[in-house]
Amino acid sequence: MIGVEMKKIFAVILFSGTVFWPLACGKNLSPTVPGPVTVVEMAPTATPNPLAGQVWLSATQSAAFGQRFGHTSVVFDNEMWVISGFTGATGYVNDVWYSPDGANWTQATSNGVFNARRNHTSLVYNNKMWIIGGFYGSSYYNDVWDSLDGATWNEATPGAAFSGRFNHSSLVYDNKMWVIAGDTSSGTASDVWSSSDGVTWNLATANAPFGARDG
Repeated sequence: MIGVEMKKIFAVILFSGTVFWPLACGKNLSPTVPGPVTVVEMAPTATPNPLAGQVWLSATQSAAFGQRFGHTSVVFDNEMWVISGFTGATGYVNDVWYSPDGANWTQATSNGVFNARRNHTSLVYNNKMWIIGGFYGSSYYNDVWDSLDGATWNEATPGAAFSGRFNHSSLVYDNKMWVIAGDTSSGTASDVWSSSDGVTWNLATANAPFGARDG
């Protein structure tokens, strides 16, 4: 046993099978080792992968729907969906695509009955896909559409109670669809609306305390 006060801390550093004595915290101590020192080689422990959950693999670098922005995406009927947007090749589009794996994409429709648009919102509610609002050129949309298959679309309303807008957000909460803020023809909004059928929209607040915003 090393004859020092219990408060003193000694560290034995094992490196390549060599024992180095001593490293001490506090006073300069010269402990006495009473007998042979046995070096135990410890098995290495696995090092966590710092990139776990952060690595993105390319499903495809050239999806069939082409380059675009301002589109929307949802998961519906065990497929991923891409809806409308703005492409460099043709401008505003109203096509709909789906894929089970992100690599192979099938076109549900090349020309939906809803107007071409970008920066609309889409969500899944009541076992349907929905399109809400959006923008085309100088037009601000407040129409609402739903579909069971991505090919056939039904117009729930051509003009919802909320003003035409884009860059808003939409979500499903409390068994209702919600539309929050966005860009309108009269400026950026801070209003909040809800609907249980896509036809009738109720104003929750005209001026939410979080302030006007878009995007």
